[in-house]
This record gives sequence, C-alpha cells and structure tokens, in this order.
Amino acid sequence: GLLTQLLLAPGRVVSVDALTDGLWSDHPPATAVKAIHVHVSHLRAALGADAVHTRPPGYLVTDAGGARDVDRFERALDAAAEARAGGRLEHALDHLRAADGWWRGPALADVADLPFAAAAVARLASLRDQAVDDRMAVELDLGRHERVVADLEALVQHDPLRERRWELLMTALYRCGRQAEALDAYARARAHLVGGLGLEPGPALQRVERHVLHQDLPGPSRATGVAAVAPKPAFSTITARAISGWSAGA
Repeated sequence: GLLTQLLLAPGRVVSVDALTDGLWSDHPPATAVKAIHVHVSHLRAALGADAVHTRPPGYLVTDAGGARDVDRFERALDAAAEARAGGRLEHALDHLRAADGWWRGPALADVADLPFAAAAVARLASLRDQAVDDRMAVELDLGRHERVVADLEALVQHDPLRERRWELLMTALYRCGRQAEALDAYARARAHLVGGLGLEPGPALQRVERHVLHQDLPGPSRATGVAAVAPKPAFSTITARAISGWSAGA
C-alpha cells in the first residue's frame, strides 16, 4: 500500500501525514510514523537503495519516464484517440488492444480497500470502461458489427447502467438486420435505467432508438471517418499493467 501510494505520485513528495491518512485514514496506530519508516526501509531492501528517496516532509519515488503500466495504458489511449481522429481506424484499434493488454484484473486490486485507493481506482476503472467502449465503437466503424454483438451483449449485462454500451449494441444489431432485437435492447436498457436509477434513457440513447425506428441509422464510417447511411434492413413489421509487481490491473 505504501509503495502504491508513492507510485501514484511519481516525482512528487508525499508527506508522512498524507501517507498516514492514505493508509489508516482517521484511525492510525500510535506507531504509524515509525511503521512507515520501517516499511520504507523494507522497500529499499527489496527494490534498491534508490527506489524510495527521503525528501522532507516525506518520501518520493523517481518519475521513471512513463515506465508504469498505467502510463503505458494512458499513452495507448492518447495514441488511439489521435489515430481515430485522423481516420486511421486500424491503428486506433491496435492502440486500444494494446491499452487493454496492460490490465490483468481490477485496478489496484491488492490495495483497493485502503483509504487512498478509492479515487485512483475510480479513475482507472472509468478510463478502462472508456477504452473498452472506444474499441467496440471502432470495430463498428470498421463494419464489424456481426463480430462484436456477443461482446456487447456481455458488456451490457456486466454494466447495464452504462448507456453508451446499449447504444453500441443497438447499432450493431441494427446493422446485422436485427431491428426488432435492437428495439428490444432499448426496452431492456430503459428498464434497467428506470428501475436502477429512476431515470429515463438519455438523449443519445433515445436518438439511436429513433434512428432504428425510422430505419435511417448511419452506417459504418470505415477509414474515412465520415458516416454513411446504411441500407435499411428488410423488415415487414417493427416490434416494440511501471514497476514490477504493480500495474493498472494488478
């Protein structure tokens, strides 16, 4: 926990008071400061004398120039966004797959119950969700709707309150010619949102439903980044992963 707290602030001094709060919150033991000094000594013994530096009023680990798994993950996200904006969809997909490869489980799983971890876990989990959604969206942009339907079904079951995934699932189903199932997905999404949050679907999800109903949902953008109108499906009726041992995912 002490190492992770320092790693989340590379190149910056983390005070002993902040380390104490992050490890024990409002209930530190009487020996908290001594315990931190002892743990720092253990870290230096395990990782090398220069692994943790003493800098009043606390300690720091050197910024390793983006060597943390989380740095690599975030760089891959940035590269994917740049490639996608430039219409280089295959490159964007490669970067998003690389980003996913730095994960090996939930964020900070070994220390997630410590007080300092909550904010970092929430941020990293949100970024990972965004990366997964972006990867599905790029697959759709490349016209691979049939390939991603099963993955999207699993994703909406895992997090049924995440509206963007329902939008992607409805789009994939519609482009597969499964308009009735796309509308059923909207009904399922609405049931989850109303039942779980007491909220109606947001404007983006409602817009996808209208496009499905009117059979004019835009088709895949391909490598141009410009959406085309997909052919209307034939329907007779419409039924309503730094430092070794720690990563973004370990």
